[in-house]
Amino acid sequence: MNKNIIITDEDIDIIENKLLRQKGRFDSERRNAIKYTDNVDIIACAGSGKTTLMCAKIDILTKKLLQTKSEKGIAVLSLTNVAVDEIKRKLGENHKLFQYPNCCKTIQKFVGEYIFKNWYISKFNKKIEIIDDDFCEMKLKEKINMILKTKMYTLEKRDFNFKEVYTDGIEIYCKDSNIENINLGMRETTEKEYKDAIISAKEQLIKEGIFNYKDVFIIALKYINKNSLIKKYMENRFECIIIDEMQDVREWEYNVIKELFENVTFQKIGDPNQQIYDKTIWEINNELKIKNSLRNSINIAKFANNFEVQNTSMKGTVQNNIKVKFIIFNNSNIDKVKEVFGKEIIKNKLDEKENAIFKMIGAVKKQHATNITLYNYINQKVQMVESSKLEYILKNNLDKYNIYKAMLETLYKAYKFVDIKNYANIESKESFFEEVEKYIDKETLLKNIKKDASFGNLCELQKKIIKYTLGKIINEEYLDNRIKHFYKQISDIKIENTDSDYFILNNDGKKIKIDYGTINSVKGETHTATLVCETFNKYYDIENVFEKHIKLYKKLKTTENFLHKLYVGFTRPTDMLCVAITNDTYNKFKKEIKDLDIEIIYLGDDENETGRI
Repeated sequence: MNKNIIITDEDIDIIENKLLRQKGRFDSERRNAIKYTDNVDIIACAGSGKTTLMCAKIDILTKKLLQTKSEKGIAVLSLTNVAVDEIKRKLGENHKLFQYPNCCKTIQKFVGEYIFKNWYISKFNKKIEIIDDDFCEMKLKEKINMILKTKMYTLEKRDFNFKEVYTDGIEIYCKDSNIENINLGMRETTEKEYKDAIISAKEQLIKEGIFNYKDVFIIALKYINKNSLIKKYMENRFECIIIDEMQDVREWEYNVIKELFENVTFQKIGDPNQQIYDKTIWEINNELKIKNSLRNSINIAKFANNFEVQNTSMKGTVQNNIKVKFIIFNNSNIDKVKEVFGKEIIKNKLDEKENAIFKMIGAVKKQHATNITLYNYINQKVQMVESSKLEYILKNNLDKYNIYKAMLETLYKAYKFVDIKNYANIESKESFFEEVEKYIDKETLLKNIKKDASFGNLCELQKKIIKYTLGKIINEEYLDNRIKHFYKQISDIKIENTDSDYFILNNDGKKIKIDYGTINSVKGETHTATLVCETFNKYYDIENVFEKHIKLYKKLKTTENFLHKLYVGFTRPTDMLCVAITNDTYNKFKKEIKDLDIEIIYLGDDENETGRI
C-alpha cells in the first residue's frame, strides 16, 4: 500500500467514538489489526466484532486516500448481501466506500458485473438473462429431458450431478456453438448419447444467457488471462482489497480474485473455525490474531475451544458463573428438553435481560422417519411449515428471476399438498414445471414482479398463479377446497425464511419466546442463550464428533464439516450454552464429557438409561 498511508491511534479514536458510541474501546489486538496496511491474514475469533473492526479500517483508509490525493480506492468483497448491508448500516449509505473509485459488493456481483457480463456482451451482443445455480439446473434438466425424453429417467438414476455441469472455456461462438471443455459431471465411461444431450442442452443455455455461478468464475478467469488490460485496470483503480469471511471463499472464486489483484495490497479476515464448506483454500501467512471474544462468557469460550479445527485459543470476556450444560434425554422424554432449557433461562434470570434472544438449533431440521432431528425436540403441535422463500428473497434484494423461481417452488408445494398427482399423471418435479409453464406467461409474470412490489402484493399474485395453473390440471371444485387448506397451512402464504421459526414456551407462568432453526441459519447471530441439539444425518452428529475429534482427536472427513458447524453453534450465546444429547451418546463418552467441566442434567431417572427414537 501507499507508504504515505499511516494509521495512528488518533485516527482510531475518532472512528471509535462513531462506531462504538461510548460502549467500549478497541483494545491493542484490534488496534494493531486496524493499523496494519500491508498484506495480512486477520484471524478474528467468534464474537470478535469483526465487522466493526473492518468498518473502522475502511473508514480510515478511504479518508487517508482522499487526503493523499490518491485516485485509487479500496475494494471490499464479501460472500453475502447480508454482510454488505451490515457494512452499509454501520458506515451509512452515503459513505465514500460506496462511491467510485471505492467498491463494496459480494464477490459474485463484483466478478459478474466487472468481468463476466462484459465478456458475454462482447461475444453475444446481448445481456445475460440470469446467473443462478438452481434456475440453471432446472432449465438444464428441462432441455436434457426434451432431448432424451423417456431416457432421462435412466440418467437421473445414475446419480448424475446436474449442478456440476459447467463450461470452463471462453471460446463460445453463436455460429457453431463450439464450447471448449464442458464438464459433464460424469464418468468417462458414460454413453455418448447422454454426453451429447448434456452438451447440446448446455449450449442452448449459454445462447439464452443462463449460467450457474461456477460458469461465471471459471470463464472469468480465462477471460482475465487473455486480456491483460483487465488486471491493469484493477491495479490502477484499487490500492487495497479486503476479503471478508475468507474461510468460506471457494477455490474457483479465489482463483479469480487472486489473479485480478495480484499486485494490489491483499487483506483477508475471517475465522477458520467457522467455515461452512468441507475444505478451505485459505493459506494463512502473515497472521494477526484477535483472541478476545466480546460475545462469549469465559465458560463458553473455554468449552468451545475443545472443538476448534484450528487453534485460536479464544478468550471469553463476558463475566458470569453459568456453566455449560449438557441435557441427557431418551426417546420417552425428548419433548422435555426445551422445557429444561426454559427453566434454566428463568433460573439464571436471563429472561430479565433487555432484548434477550433464546434459540434452539440443530444441524438437521426436517423430520426423519426413524431418527432424531430438530423436529423431534419441538412438540409436534408446533407447525414446522416449509414454504417458499419469498420474504427472504425480498429482504435480500434479489432480482425478479429469483422471485419467479420462488413462486414456481411454492406452486409445486401447493401441487404436492393438494395431492392431485393421480389425476395429473405427472411423475417428477421437472415434469411438473414443464407442464405448468404451458399455462404461465413468463414474460407477463416477470413484468408484474416489480422491484418495489410489496410482499403482500406478491402473495396475492402467488395465490392467483396457484389457483389458475392447478385449475388447468384438475377439476376446480375439488381444487378450491384443497387450496383453502393449503392457504390455511401456510397462513395465507405469509412466507418466512424456512430456516427459522419460533414458539412460545409457558414456563412457571412466564412466557418465553424461543426461536429455532438450523445451525447454518444462525451464523453471525448473537443469542443470550442457545440450545444446540444432537440430530441425525447419516450418523448422530455430536456422537460422531466425540468419537473422531474429542476421543481420538482426528479430523476425519465425516466430521470436519460438522465440527465447524458445531463450533458455530457453540459460540452463538453470550450467557448460557446448553447441549442436548441422547443417552447413547452420553453413556459412550461419559469420561470425555465429564472432563469438559460442565453441568449435567438428566431427564431420565438413571444416568445409564438409554435408547434412541
